[in-house]
Amino acid sequence: VSLHKINSLDMITILRKLRKNIFKGNKFRNYIFYAIGEIILIVLGILIALQINNWNHRQILKNREVAYIEDIRLSLLQDLDTIEYIIAFNYEKDSCITKGIELLGSEMDNSNRASEFLQLLFTIGYFEVFRPNFVAFDNMISAESIDLIRNDSLRKSLSYYYGSKESYELGTQERIKDKTRQFLDYVMPIIVSKEIASNLIGQNLEFQYGSSKENEFYKNPRVFYELFMMKHNISDQNSELERYKSQIDELLGLIAEIQQMK
Repeated sequence: VSLHKINSLDMITILRKLRKNIFKGNKFRNYIFYAIGEIILIVLGILIALQINNWNHRQILKNREVAYIEDIRLSLLQDLDTIEYIIAFNYEKDSCITKGIELLGSEMDNSNRASEFLQLLFTIGYFEVFRPNFVAFDNMISAESIDLIRNDSLRKSLSYYYGSKESYELGTQERIKDKTRQFLDYVMPIIVSKEIASNLIGQNLEFQYGSSKENEFYKNPRVFYELFMMKHNISDQNSELERYKSQIDELLGLIAEIQQMK
């Protein structure tokens, strides 16, 4: 029991001396300041690391936004080229339709009329429809990254321009396809003669068709009607294409402003 008391007294003595040493010469205060400083440094280190991590993450997202915008810009330029090509083709087709209508009312040999009209059909019987290049936009949507486009005006304009894929093949453009096909299906059987059929085949064959001299397709009112409707549809399509061009120009303007700010 005596030994236990001695050990207890010794421990109390040691603790008293330690306390005196800590408080002696403001050592305790220095210790507290040191501990607080260590805590502040640790907190600052964590905050700096978080800031660096956040900056890196923002930079990655910014780079992805820049890449998506550039891909979309290139797609829009491609769309613009496609529209210009279709409009140029439509003017050529419209010109051929006009010549076709003139042939219907011209005073000329039936054989020559049918032959010239058939030549025009290589252009009249073809059509072009516009459909945007959706690849870049679809890639962004598939990655659920449209929110990376921080500019509200650009994001809304892109959504409006690409809209529904089906809408670009409905309405006027659908009528262009239907009317062109209907015209060919109707006019070819009534314009083909023995001579024309033989030329197409490349050899003389006996057909049940009449001779070119007897072919009076030009008197058929439906031929004129179908040609007239195609001219009307071409005009409508060109107006629609011009509207798409305006949207593209607006989008390219927004993109140019954003890229200049980067």
